[in-house]
Amino acid sequence: MKRLSAISIILSAVVALVSCDSSVEPDEAFITGSDIQLKVNGEVIYTYDPLTWQMSYNASRKEFRAFDDPVKNWFSVTFDNIPAAVGDKVTATVSWGSTAQPVSLTSTMKVVKMEGEKFWLWKGDKKGQTGVTVCLLR
Repeated sequence: MKRLSAISIILSAVVALVSCDSSVEPDEAFITGSDIQLKVNGEVIYTYDPLTWQMSYNASRKEFRAFDDPVKNWFSVTFDNIPAAVGDKVTATVSWGSTAQPVSLTSTMKVVKMEGEKFWLWKGDKKGQTGVTVCLLR
């Protein structure tokens, strides 16, 4: 009887772990915002300011870049395909930096919002969350 009870507890724990969803949804501010920005683990790292920043898009490389006028702070996104709808997934490399060592993250990201030529990419799990807004500038 004890053995059956122990097996039952172990099986219940395995089922709970397997069925556990480790994804973390983006916060409301990221989804409802209109800013072009990079957000990592709940912190806005950079926000594009049209008065002091520039942005570019290279269609052949599928690369978006935003950088401040002195090019001391920047972020870029290179993705494997151009998404067509909310819910689409793309493989993207998000890089950012300042005068410090640049950081880079490559992962599958989900489109959580689209407005014209702008789309919001999100990758979120318990290990970390990254959100970035991309503008295609066509």
